[in-house]
Parts: sequence; structure tokens; C-alpha cells
Amino acid sequence: MREEKETFWDLLIGIVGLSFIICLIGGAATKGSGVFIAGVCYGGVVALILAIHMFKSLEKTLDLEEDGAIKHARKMTAIRMMIMILAVVIALYLSDWLNLVGVVLGILTLKISAYIQPFIHKGITSKLLYKGR
Repeated sequence: MREEKETFWDLLIGIVGLSFIICLIGGAATKGSGVFIAGVCYGGVVALILAIHMFKSLEKTLDLEEDGAIKHARKMTAIRMMIMILAVVIALYLSDWLNLVGVVLGILTLKISAYIQPFIHKGITSKLLYKGR
């Protein structure tokens, strides 16, 4: 498997795992608040969408010439920012069902997952992909 795809899977595993951990800790801290857990799950789904979008846009950006690649990368970054803003606005609008703090923490799992990616790769992904090697 190409290194980019392995890193992509590391990010996805990290997002799901961190969202689960935040749900457990936050659920215990908020005495099982379904609104908080729903917010984290919603934010985690948004983070997964952002990671997929980032991977797909990076593949296309690398195939373009330098000037086109710069323009395309900036455009895709703006789209991801708009997705995050829209997700937060939706969470504000649906505040009876989604906790805003939970949504933001769910979205931040993408960033945290990127920081811990080497550990995820070494501890989880490489063992799943390369059993017995």
C-alpha cells in the first residue's frame, strides 16, 4: 500500500478512536449526556469528511502544474474551512440535540489524530497491514 494511503488510514483510525475516547470521558463527566455524545459523534463525522476531502484533493493537487496546484490547494482549503464553519453553524442551530463543545472536540480529532499518527501507525496500522512481517 502506498504511504499516503497508510497515513490516510492512520488518520481515520485516530479520528474514530479519539472520538470514542472523548465520548467515554465526556459522557462520564456530563453524566451520560446524549447531547454531548451526539455532538462529538457529529464532529467526528465532519472530521472524517474533512480527512477524505483532504486526501482526495491532495491526490489531484499533486498531479497539477505548480501554479495550478497552488490555486487548487487554496481552493480546497477554503472549501474545508467552509465545511467546518457550516458544521458549527448547524450545531448552533441544533443546540437542543448537539452540544457545541462536543462538536468542536469532534472536529479537533482530525488535528490530534495528525499529531499522534506516527504512534497509531506503529501501534495499530502497521500490525493490521503487515501481519507477521
